[in-house]
Amino acid sequence: MEDEKKNKVGRKVALGCLPFFILFLLLPVVLIFAIGGAMTNNKDCNGSSINAGGHIFAEDYVVLQGFGLTAWARQNIGTLYGNIGHTGIDVQPTNFRDFSSEKVGVHTISDGTVEAVAYTGIGGNYVLIDMGNGKHAYYGHLREATVKQGDTVKKGDQIGILGNTGVTTVYHVHFEVQENPPSLATKDSSPYLGKEVLNNGDIIRVSDKLETHVESSSNKNCNGVNGIDTELVGSDNAEKVWNFFKKQGFSAEATAGIMGNFQRESGMNPAITEIGNGIGFGLAQWSFERRTKLENWSKENNLDVASLTAQLNFTIEEMKNIQFGSKSFEDFKNIRDVSEATELFERYFERAGVVALAERLRFAEAFYRQYK
Repeated sequence: MEDEKKNKVGRKVALGCLPFFILFLLLPVVLIFAIGGAMTNNKDCNGSSINAGGHIFAEDYVVLQGFGLTAWARQNIGTLYGNIGHTGIDVQPTNFRDFSSEKVGVHTISDGTVEAVAYTGIGGNYVLIDMGNGKHAYYGHLREATVKQGDTVKKGDQIGILGNTGVTTVYHVHFEVQENPPSLATKDSSPYLGKEVLNNGDIIRVSDKLETHVESSSNKNCNGVNGIDTELVGSDNAEKVWNFFKKQGFSAEATAGIMGNFQRESGMNPAITEIGNGIGFGLAQWSFERRTKLENWSKENNLDVASLTAQLNFTIEEMKNIQFGSKSFEDFKNIRDVSEATELFERYFERAGVVALAERLRFAEAFYRQYK
């Protein structure tokens, strides 16, 4: 992997980071402000709040790669990255030196509880901190962690040592704020580091009090735990699926398009395994990496992976990160044509080996007539 030259600091930057396969759609957010380094009282369904505004390093640091479709991400879409591009912020001390011979501390930007200390082949050694309010701060590529799972930390506490583990060529920290780990971030985490947008080469000075610009949780669905809708209503699976998506704000046409695909894939049976090879599973016949993500997400949220509740809520989480051609997630929700919804959902969500579009559309139109 090649290193880029930094215009402002005249050195190589980190290019290799987590592979980010998830597509991205940004829900409207409400920005609120906290002055003097303290996060605003950003309440979740249980009334908790985040205390953030700390610095990752005890010295000035530079942004090596920002969020989204950076130059490097554009060159590697389809290999290291999905259409969302780079999902985090890569940072490194501005005083560049031989970090391999020095233990440079990495610090948490917020209070919280250490949710995970682990290693992946891509992200290397990482620490995941539950900040509250449904937000989880990820610090990747560490040489080592200095905390353990279950530890309580305060803003500014050291949690690890700057490293170069995983897929990367330069010592740095990959920072991002996730909402549903292990799913990667779908929004720019710059607001947690003091600016609404941080670009390559931007300097963050520890002498500055961070003014954090963090999204409100006012759009959070509080019907269930962690924003999960557990209230499924209907006499059978099809009616429950219809009511679920309608409750989430989907048009009748968009809902029918989704259901036509589910019917073709699984007959609305969330426990079914693909006949023959056993690879696909559930309503959408999730397979390979996506099936693993479904399983992990369900476990994280204490849900039965074979349940409608788990799979319908996971579908929403995946859809938020998908661009449906020229349409965003919100655009898809408001589609007024059954045929268009059916085709777009098959093409960008199902990506089926056997398209059978005519059959999917036939099912979709039948559901539309039945429940509209």
